[in-house]
Amino acid sequence: MTWTKTKATVAMALCAASLLIALGAFLITSKQIAILRAENQKFQAEIAEGRQSAPEPPAPTPVSTQELDRLKHDAAEMLRLRGEVASLQRDWSDLAKLTEENAGLRKRLLAAANETKENTDRLTPEQEAAKQVGIAKLNFTRDWLAAFRAYAAENQGQIPTDFNQARNFLPQTFSSTMDPNQFEIVYRGSLQQLQASKTHKLPEIIMLREREPIVGPDGKRSKAYAFADGHSEVRIEPPEGFDEWEKGRIFTGE
Repeated sequence: MTWTKTKATVAMALCAASLLIALGAFLITSKQIAILRAENQKFQAEIAEGRQSAPEPPAPTPVSTQELDRLKHDAAEMLRLRGEVASLQRDWSDLAKLTEENAGLRKRLLAAANETKENTDRLTPEQEAAKQVGIAKLNFTRDWLAAFRAYAAENQGQIPTDFNQARNFLPQTFSSTMDPNQFEIVYRGSLQQLQASKTHKLPEIIMLREREPIVGPDGKRSKAYAFADGHSEVRIEPPEGFDEWEKGRIFTGE
């Protein structure tokens, strides 16, 4: 029986100890929870206080009228510069194209010149003779036109009406054996009228022309002309014919 009481006493002591341990653990846990809650509340309060005391964002600084004008000017200048850059880029592109085109034209011109030289080198005797006649006509009409001008300088600017009037004014180097009757004086006014013309240009006004066309070795007809600016031509008959072509190049005075 004593052993039974002893066992009961030990059991009760163990229960009491377990209860005390559990109670202590509960008290410790509750205390920690309370501490954590207090800290949380403190943090929340600090956060709220921080939000309330946080400085408001600064108001945007007003921009002065001068600054706005400067910004507008800068923006406009930027647009202008961009436009100039774009224009320069286009110009460079056009320049490159023109340079390439120019190079191509030079090659074609050189090829044409070489072809002309080759054709000249292969002239038949008849073609060579016709070429020399053409050169003689150019020299003839050019020298007589110079004599007309020299005559006009001593006769109130008046162009002679026939070759004999200007014969003494021919250049000393003149040595043509061509018959002047093969040609005719087309313009019979004054040099002043020629220069004052508003409807005709001097390089297009016929002063002297060959009366009748000459048929060349190639079967084409040609005539020699001298013009008011002093140059001469041997021209192949145009599609409209010589008479029609000459109409717009004969000046009768205004």
